[in-house]
Amino acid sequence: MTQQPHPQPYASQPGPYANQPGPYANQPGPYANQPFPPAPGFAPPPQQAYPGTNGFAIASLIFGILGGVLFATVFGIVGLVQTRRRPQRGKGLAITGLVLAGCWITAIVVGVAIAVATDDTSTNDASGRAGFADAFNRVPVDELEVGQCLGSLDPIGGRSSVPLVACGKPHKGEVYATFDLPRGPYPGEKAVEKQANDRCTEELDRYAPDEADTLDVYYQYPDENSWFLDRGVRCIASDPKGPMTGSLHD
Repeated sequence: MTQQPHPQPYASQPGPYANQPGPYANQPGPYANQPFPPAPGFAPPPQQAYPGTNGFAIASLIFGILGGVLFATVFGIVGLVQTRRRPQRGKGLAITGLVLAGCWITAIVVGVAIAVATDDTSTNDASGRAGFADAFNRVPVDELEVGQCLGSLDPIGGRSSVPLVACGKPHKGEVYATFDLPRGPYPGEKAVEKQANDRCTEELDRYAPDEADTLDVYYQYPDENSWFLDRGVRCIASDPKGPMTGSLHD
């Protein structure tokens, strides 16, 4: 005979307050969502602003690249001074600008030295050397004036330039006449050359009559391209024996 279990008198019976919220249910506590105060002695350091890059240092680099030697040098020095006194970046830029300025200066000095050395081979005076200052005193051939003395006669023509020297120093030639050929259509190179030669020969007899027979005559005359802009001729006397000293007109 099977015995059935007797049900308990209070089994599965909900109490009188079942599922009833308590008086403080879902009520936030006094510190709900409140940040914990920082521990004493561990306050976070203040956030510092970005110092930026020094403007003079940037300018020094730019001028150093472009070849502005003076500005690159001045701005580079100012930039270095300011980056030492201020919390700014740019020391490396300022140094680079100064280095580039130094490279430009070196290149200029080397270029001038090469130009002077090259000019010395064609404009040597009696001692075999041309004055350093004469290398910078050059004028175009078609702008020469009477009484000027030349350190070189190579080349004479076109828009080439020649070095001027004091007539009291040894020189290769002296300008003794300038004139314009008659107006009109270009007569051709041979006709222009003949007119220039005839007139320059006559002018030398007037300028230095005692030495005219011992001198060579050089002249610069216009070509077809420059005829309508410049019809001028420049006459130059040179001594075939070597450099001259003093003016022919004295």
